[in-house]
Amino acid sequence: CWDTYRTQHPLLTIIGSEHVNDFLKSIEAKIRDFGWLPAQHFSNVYRESMVGDHLIPIIVDAYLKGYRDFDAEFVYEAMKKKALDKPQPPVPGNAGRSGLDYYISLGFTPIDKVTEAVPNTMELAYDDWCIARMAEALGKVADREVFLKRALNYKNVWDSHTEFMRPRKSDGSFLEEISGREQEIVEAGTHRYYKYFDPLLVGVRPNRHYTESNAWQYIWSVQHDINGLISLFGSNERFNSKLDTFFEMDPSITGPKYIGVVGTIGQYVHGNQPSHHVAYLYDYSGQPWKTQERVREICEKLYKPGPGGLCGNEDMGSLSSWYVFSSMGFYPVTPGSTDYATGSPLFGEVIIHNDNGKPFIIKATNNSGNNKYIQSATLNGQELNTPFINHSDITGGGTLIFRMGPEPGMSWGSVKSPGLLKAK
Repeated sequence: CWDTYRTQHPLLTIIGSEHVNDFLKSIEAKIRDFGWLPAQHFSNVYRESMVGDHLIPIIVDAYLKGYRDFDAEFVYEAMKKKALDKPQPPVPGNAGRSGLDYYISLGFTPIDKVTEAVPNTMELAYDDWCIARMAEALGKVADREVFLKRALNYKNVWDSHTEFMRPRKSDGSFLEEISGREQEIVEAGTHRYYKYFDPLLVGVRPNRHYTESNAWQYIWSVQHDINGLISLFGSNERFNSKLDTFFEMDPSITGPKYIGVVGTIGQYVHGNQPSHHVAYLYDYSGQPWKTQERVREICEKLYKPGPGGLCGNEDMGSLSSWYVFSSMGFYPVTPGSTDYATGSPLFGEVIIHNDNGKPFIIKATNNSGNNKYIQSATLNGQELNTPFINHSDITGGGTLIFRMGPEPGMSWGSVKSPGLLKAK
């Protein structure tokens, strides 16, 4: 689910409604059978997998998009219980959230206690935001406030000095920078971790600070509060400068090499999932033409016909689903939200056939390999000057028209979409 919550499951809410309801009913049945919310939904495996708790965004995204053929109250209580408590026998202890006690008491998971502590903090904060969204939808105001507060825990691993999400130890100190020294491994009982912070280091388990990524690739994993992330940099300009550097810098990483770092544009890694939303972040910081440029670049450079046409691990549909979304011209940056960020459509016309018989048509006039920039747009005949659309726009049927051109349309898309970044 760490792989599929980002694109495959959101895509199914548009093109595979019968599968979405089947997933939800199956998740409910699995909770009842196991007595606990599993972390993944794959091959009847009940154990934890990867970092975070990402059945939650799959459930919440579907629920907020109108898929409710399951016992939502029961499933919500299972999500809440797992976010607050450890499992009790006969459910094994490793079925709980990694580092939950530290996450609750310190507001982050410390690297000297928890493997991949930085993303563990960041992704649990995102999952908590998703719980807050569902609590709000179910009228649970007190729960909503609890989980919205916890959704800000990502800020507790932000280091303003280096401008990275940086590992912290249980005493609150940031892990020391490597500063030209040779990397070492610290052994603390059964736990091991790399001694020094190196923003280019991916490394290997169980020592690594980040999940299949380095500090450059994980800065951006705050899908639920992008305005808040931008504010940590101090301005749109500083945020965009960091993004520009990310895409333009040398793609090299510090060894030992991790096999998943493939399909690179600078430090952007399309062959693995944590980077998948990053090209769309310029939509939120006032430069949507850069999103259009980068998305088109990824589509053209990193997807090819024939064997080897995918630049990395397909991971049960994640790379292909990214391409389907991006080729249509929009993308679900924040599963658990009903909003989509626009990019650069590949086709002159796309028709989404909704179950209600009302098609949603996306047209890109004057579109070509050179004409990749949006100059203007209309939605159902009305001017659209925000780089966002809503799920209801799609399911309600209608027509979205992009007028494309060869130069960045710097006057288009500067208006942000209210309510997109946080639950209100």
